[in-house]
Amino acid sequence: MFLSIPIYIDPGIGSLAVQALIAAIVGVLFYFRSLFQKTRVVASHSVHFVYSFLKKGWLSPILFSAFFILYKIKLMLILYNGFEVLFYLLVIAACSMVMYLVIFLTTRNAFRAGIITSLMLLLFLFYEYLYENLLSFSLIGNYFPHAGFLMLFIFLLISFLIGRTKKDLLNVTVYLNILFAILILFEGSCTSINYYKNAPFRKYIEKEGPIVPLQDSSGMPDIYYIIFDSYTSPAASKQYFNFANSEMADSLMTHGFFVTTNSASRFHDTHKCISSVLNLSYSEELDSLFSDGVLSTAVYVRNIQWSRTVKELLSHGYQFVDLSFFDLGNEKRYYDNSFMLSQNFLANALFRETRLSHYFLNEPSAIYKTDLDILNRLQLIPDEPHANHVFVYAHLSVTHGPFYFDRNGKIFKDGRGPFPGDEKKNYIECIRFANTRILKFVEKITSSRKPSVIIIQGDHGSRLLNDPNNKEKYSMFNACLFPGKDYSGMNDSISPVNTFRLMLNKYFRDNYKISNDN
Repeated sequence: MFLSIPIYIDPGIGSLAVQALIAAIVGVLFYFRSLFQKTRVVASHSVHFVYSFLKKGWLSPILFSAFFILYKIKLMLILYNGFEVLFYLLVIAACSMVMYLVIFLTTRNAFRAGIITSLMLLLFLFYEYLYENLLSFSLIGNYFPHAGFLMLFIFLLISFLIGRTKKDLLNVTVYLNILFAILILFEGSCTSINYYKNAPFRKYIEKEGPIVPLQDSSGMPDIYYIIFDSYTSPAASKQYFNFANSEMADSLMTHGFFVTTNSASRFHDTHKCISSVLNLSYSEELDSLFSDGVLSTAVYVRNIQWSRTVKELLSHGYQFVDLSFFDLGNEKRYYDNSFMLSQNFLANALFRETRLSHYFLNEPSAIYKTDLDILNRLQLIPDEPHANHVFVYAHLSVTHGPFYFDRNGKIFKDGRGPFPGDEKKNYIECIRFANTRILKFVEKITSSRKPSVIIIQGDHGSRLLNDPNNKEKYSMFNACLFPGKDYSGMNDSISPVNTFRLMLNKYFRDNYKISNDN
């Protein structure tokens, strides 16, 4: 057991296979009746009790549910409390018991019901693992491109044979219960090891801290932070898409904006980009500290919620208007960028590779409705009464595929845009549409006498180019309007990590050092 601990540090199909193999071998050893006979001599009453418990048909689904939870959470337990983990364990166990009861009422046999339910859980909860590994066999991959149907057929065939067999299946039930119990011991040990191993990294998980109100917050501007997802820089747009985007840049400069040509982020993932901007610093070490993608994403999202910018704005009494899919302080996100489980990272980690992921973790086709709603909402905010200064964060997917608009705002509900098959043309059409709509908002703000900061950025580039070495995916549109038009410290390729450093220095009397990372 101790020799295999390093395998568990990085979960995956390899570690799962090794665990199952070890558990199967140990389970066989424990199952031999000769072992039971020897142990009965030493502690007959205890052995009889354990053995009688192992004969329960309903036990294997419960044990399998517990194994699944432990297997999934072992790298991310430091993010959650025990109540969250217990809740999902109870949910999965309850669902497994419902399955068991239905099958038991059908088969009238507890052993058959337990075995079939365990098979259902295996197929359902480890769907992606099974699917991908089936396709890895060339024979299956070539002749059964829809491996899901093959898995379903195999499951139905095995279930049919189990249901028709005349054997009592007591031995199989006992063995499955021993097998799952050993797997739970493996995963429990691994979870404990990782929990204590990752404990020093709790400091990277930003949580709500004391917000100390500052005395003088008069004269502060309203702040509009508008992100168009995947909106590339003018230089990259011209080079790779033959679209200079000069009309947008010229219009913004007419309104007093500083528009860069070559700004780029260090990242091409939204959560990393936004975290670096709002925390005024890069957090590249998080990727090396947290190897699991969901765990890393959860940490970044927590850091966005209680970022340095958020805390400072709260200390100045700002009212937040959140039109994004990130929580900001105590202000809840406006929408989810996935249908159900995107922001609940524990649920995401548990179910992203199950059959549920195909129903609940996909991008909703109605995201264009959310974009239109946000664009309309932006127009109303300046006219709404607010008790204090406002910080508005709007995150739009207009320029991110799938592409639902042409330049005039015509909607293509299939996401294929006006030029099906030509993503580059569709991308430019959506940029033109986004430009038209946001310029109307800019005109409304700049015509007002109220001082306002407007930051219009992409989080990263389009990521449409197939060349993995191409740096376009890091490029980003970057335009800022500061009251007084003081753009000292700005340059044509300034990094987005300096965005709020500059703004906080100018209007909040901070003294952040401007990074030379251009």
